[in-house]
Amino acid sequence: LEDRPKSTTITGTGSTPGVQGTQTNYTQSIEEYLGPEKYKQYLQYQETQTFDYDTSNAEIQKLRSFSDYNVKRKTAEFELRKFESEETQGWIERLIDKNKPYKTDEEAKEALKKEKEAIYNSNVENELKIKEFEQGAGGKIKNEILESNSELRAIIQRTEDNNMQFASDEDRLRYKELVDRNGELRKQYVNDGYEETFNSIIDTYKNNQFLQQEYINKVKDYNTASIFEGALALDYSETARAA
Repeated sequence: LEDRPKSTTITGTGSTPGVQGTQTNYTQSIEEYLGPEKYKQYLQYQETQTFDYDTSNAEIQKLRSFSDYNVKRKTAEFELRKFESEETQGWIERLIDKNKPYKTDEEAKEALKKEKEAIYNSNVENELKIKEFEQGAGGKIKNEILESNSELRAIIQRTEDNNMQFASDEDRLRYKELVDRNGELRKQYVNDGYEETFNSIIDTYKNNQFLQQEYINKVKDYNTASIFEGALALDYSETARAA
């Protein structure tokens, strides 16, 4: 959001290092800067501190619900095992089985395997996109902007109290050249679509990190469900022997 277009006015004595007596005003609102879709996500994040990711993929939805289903069913079986009436046992089918995303554990294992491969392939593709971007024109412009920013900071740090009012004439001239050049580079970076491309790569990276963590959690839940199943089988066998 700090990259929004802005204007700077002189207000008197200020405290910002290198900028004595200035005030920055954004010339574009957050909504205008982000656009409708990202602004909606921004408002949601401000309210919930979370982001929504694409939930349209039916396979992902099945994967997300599988582990939750397995734990619920095994817990229900364990809690209801002493109540053998058809009505009581029917609760499991009516309340849990109707939401079962996979018919067998093998089907679930295969689905988890496919998801792992999909996340891995997405990461590989994104790494290639990053390398391609860094080696292309967009990466060169981005690096030039970063180098320019670094030199600007170095000039400020050379001055007394980090204040450009105390800079030498040579440093003042170089500082102005860098600021002007930075503005031109930044404009080209945005107008030629490089910023959008780079942001898309970063968004994909973040989404993959999110999906990786979800996958890890699902595997943990799946293992927990297997423990429930084993305990339940043992409980039934002991009950049968006692009978």
